[in-house]
Formats: sequence, structure tokens, C-alpha cells
Amino acid sequence: MLMLSRPNHLTLPQKLILHLGCWTLLIFSELSFLRAVGAPLESFTVYATYYVINALFFYGLIALTTHFFTRHPRPYLKAVLLYLIIWLLYFGVKQIAEILLHQGPAINYKASGYWLKFLTIQFHRGLFCNILVAFYSMARLTGEYQQQAVTTQNTLRQAQMNPHLLFNMLNRIYTNFHQVSEEGARAVWLLSEIMRYGTEASQHDEPVYLRDEITQVRNLLEMHRLRFDGQLAIEVEMAGDFHDAKIIPLVLLTLTENMLKHGDLQHPDNRAILRIEFDENRVLTYYSRNRIKTSVRGRKSTGLGLVNLRQRLQFAYDDRFSLVDRRERDEFEISLKLQL
Repeated sequence: MLMLSRPNHLTLPQKLILHLGCWTLLIFSELSFLRAVGAPLESFTVYATYYVINALFFYGLIALTTHFFTRHPRPYLKAVLLYLIIWLLYFGVKQIAEILLHQGPAINYKASGYWLKFLTIQFHRGLFCNILVAFYSMARLTGEYQQQAVTTQNTLRQAQMNPHLLFNMLNRIYTNFHQVSEEGARAVWLLSEIMRYGTEASQHDEPVYLRDEITQVRNLLEMHRLRFDGQLAIEVEMAGDFHDAKIIPLVLLTLTENMLKHGDLQHPDNRAILRIEFDENRVLTYYSRNRIKTSVRGRKSTGLGLVNLRQRLQFAYDDRFSLVDRRERDEFEISLKLQL
């Protein structure tokens, strides 16, 4: 069971051995029980066929639960329909196997009570598989959450530098830089504001005013304009009343930073697009599209930032958001819709 709780630490051969071992233990225990109570045993072919069908039913349900928990928003109707279809296929395949494996007068399929007995037996077997799937899924999710917790703890340990010391240093640099270059001093001040906002947000992780998040997005854009002497090829559109709504911190800032980090924003003839809207229905929309830097086009991105952001949104808003990203050739776009 310990290994089941840490599935991401197992290699594929180890997972295969673990699953085969569990199935072997299950089959051995069931057959041993039947033998102990004196129940008649079937042939090897019969048991092999039935257990293969049960295994396919089990892994079909596993695939369904995996699909359900990794989609946002979660496809409830589709999941219910697929669940019913899997059950119908299970009953149908079991009946076909029953006919093929017990040909002849041994079983009277037209006898009174046969179908009720057949469906009852198969339902109980299927229900047992459902229970196994529930325990397996909980163990796997627990293992994933434990791994995420360890990763988060390691990240926090790496970021334990005293923020006050850092901000004091930035203020000192700002003061000295202001005598040499106003633009340079402005860039240092913007960096200090963004870092202060990010530090405070990471310490508390409570909802902040949307207007404050928008302010930091503007600061980030201005800082990059200063970096490129104002030559930042990006069209920015912001619309809506951002003052009273609240949002978990670093959502829009993370998406914008991702665009600025990986985007090629030096081509006026192919400008990047950034749109942020908040409508009267309290739906926040974020959309960005940009060319990908030549230096990162052939590099496979881990996407860890978006994965972490998606998990934070899922935890805070459940199914009240959709986050879609698409990479095609040399362009990348991302769209977020969030009901606040």
C-alpha cells in the first residue's frame, strides 16, 4: 500500500510488477476461499476469461476517473454516460463469455430466475471493482498531493531569504541609480513593487483586489518597455471595473510573465496581443497571443508554471474557470475565463 501511495516514484516495469502482483494475490485469495468452502471450481479457461474481463472493466473505470479529474471544467454529463456505457459493455461481454464457455445443456438460459441471478452476480462483481477503483484513485491522488506538498516545501525553503533585506537593497540601488538614470531608477522601483506584491501574496495566499493585480501587470509591462527602450511590440487592451472584485493573487501576473519571458516581442509587424476584460456578469477574461522566441521554439517546455496555476485555480474556484493554452508552430496563445 505504501507503493500505491507514491505511484509517481515508480518506473513502468515496477508499476507492471505491482499490478500483476495485486491481481495474482486477489485471484489466489478468491480461489482459495472457494476451495475452502467446498464450492465447485471451473476450468482454467473460464477463470482466465472472467478475470481478464474484470481487469478490463477495472482499468476502463480507472481511465474514466483519470479523464474526469484532469479535465477543467469537469465533464460531468460525459462521465456519467461513459460510466453507464462501461457497465453495459461489462454485462454484455460477461454474457457473451457465459454463452461461449458454457455451451450445451449445462445452463438453461430460459429458466426462471436465470437472468436475475446472472445480473446480481455480475453487479456484485462490478461493484467490487468500483470499490477497488475508488481506493486506487484515492491512493494515487494522495500520492500526487504529497509530492506536490514536498515540491512546494522545497520551493519555500529556497525562497527563505529575508525579504526586508532584499527590499532595503533595492531601495538603496534605487536611490543611487536615480542620480544617474531616471529610467533605470524607475525600473528598479517597478521591480521592487512587483517583488513586494509577490512576496506578500505568497506569504498569505488570500484573495486580493483585482485592481491590485492589474496594477502589477501594468508595472510588469512598463518594466519590460524600459528594458527594450520602449520598443515592446504588444497591443494591450483592458476593459471593465476592476476595483471591487477579488481574485487569488499572482494569476494574471503569472500569465503575463509567461508571455514576456517566452515571447518574441520585437517585431512591430507581428505584435503580441494581451486582453483583460471584466464584464457585468463578473466574468474575468484573459487572452494573450505571441510569437515564440527563436531560442525556445525547439525546446520542450515543462509547463510547470501553468500546471501550478491550474491547480491553484481548481482549488480556489473548482469548475468556475477554464484555462486553455495552445502552441502551434511559432505562436503561443492562452485563454482564461474565470467567474469571480
